[in-house]
Amino acid sequence: MTHAPFPAEQDGPDLRVILVGPSDLDRRLRKSPAIELVRSLSPVASLAELTLPIDGESPRRTAIIVSHRLLSGAEAQQFTSAARSLDPEVRIVALATDADAEQLGDVQELGFDALISDRADARDLQVLVATPRQPQTRREPEHAGDRAESQERALSHASDIDPASMEILLLRALLAGDDATNMSLSLLKQRVGAADLTFAPGAEPPKDIGDAPVAEVSRNDHTFGWLSCASVSTSELADGARWLSYWMALIEQHLQLKRAAFEDSLTESWNRRYFDQYLPRALEQARIDRRDLTLLLFDIDDFKTYNDEFGHAAGDEILRETVKLLKSVIRPTDLVCRIGGDEFVVIFDEPKGPRTTTSRHPSSISAIAARFQRQIVEHRFPKLGPEALGTLTISGGMATYPWDGHDAVSLLERADQLALQSKGAGKNLITLGQGALRAIGRDQGDEKATGSL
Repeated sequence: MTHAPFPAEQDGPDLRVILVGPSDLDRRLRKSPAIELVRSLSPVASLAELTLPIDGESPRRTAIIVSHRLLSGAEAQQFTSAARSLDPEVRIVALATDADAEQLGDVQELGFDALISDRADARDLQVLVATPRQPQTRREPEHAGDRAESQERALSHASDIDPASMEILLLRALLAGDDATNMSLSLLKQRVGAADLTFAPGAEPPKDIGDAPVAEVSRNDHTFGWLSCASVSTSELADGARWLSYWMALIEQHLQLKRAAFEDSLTESWNRRYFDQYLPRALEQARIDRRDLTLLLFDIDDFKTYNDEFGHAAGDEILRETVKLLKSVIRPTDLVCRIGGDEFVVIFDEPKGPRTTTSRHPSSISAIAARFQRQIVEHRFPKLGPEALGTLTISGGMATYPWDGHDAVSLLERADQLALQSKGAGKNLITLGQGALRAIGRDQGDEKATGSL
């Protein structure tokens, strides 16, 4: 159970550069082994590149280089703001010829970090990116609920926002994984100037719209729903439906890609990639809110023997049923992640705090874990046969931030150590760390103290 979820510094590229639009600069940048170069056709497309998951071989630092000719002053401010909302650490560099540079003035007023010449090379860029950024107000991580509230505020003032800004808001919602459908409808209402525009999802047109014309919103033989509006012409409504169909297809495709990138297809739990990205952000928010966060790491005891004796189909069933049982007992805010073959982590997290005044973290969590452990033992797995009842068990470790670990690496390592203790003690055991014991009132006064369920 040795883990290395967060890659250490390594040889190879240390800067990821997203170069926007046509430029001869790419020929010089590609020659540098210290740069991983990505080409992007437009500023909006570069925002999508910015949000792509970074694997263990990709640089942690990212810079966007965009020609000043691709963005007006207002567009540059909107673009740089959107990019930093997606990645607060990104460096955004304006690209210009020497002649244009003299005309531009202070590009930082437009939101850029610096200006670079189209005759620059990789060394020039490295020096520029390494230059300390001007101090900015620190943005605290947002909860999903906070993002929803800011979206509602934006929608309530949609008539005061120009279309370009609305499209940036829509793109931000989409790339953040939020439901961008309502925002796309608000943007369409503004574009056609019709407050009575309505959208009804479904394959069949709505029956309660009276004499108002309707237009099908569809793409590639897939019907998303129907637009209805009495204050615009039929042709305007059809144009709006066509425009909306592109956005809805993009929204659906993005959600599908996100699921494919972050979900485990066998068990329908989150995968290792999602865990590695989510946990550091969740811990940072827990630090800001001054609250606990608990990990339960476990695996199935002697899982290989089940595969060998009953076949891989039985092994797959065990994994699927294990996740179903676990999801039936955890809370809506908790996450299940499959991080190895038969290895899982549950992130017990309540961003808004306990729902009842009598609930304590993680005393309620220890009860959840114990109930799940008991259900595994009592569950009948059909492919294991009638004699298998009671033979399947799990062993794990429960570690609580901030006592058992101060960051993602140390917290997972502590949970791993506790799980190994469970194995060494005879299996079918969940060992609690000192942090979990302290939080549920069983602290033994020893920083290395443990208990078990």
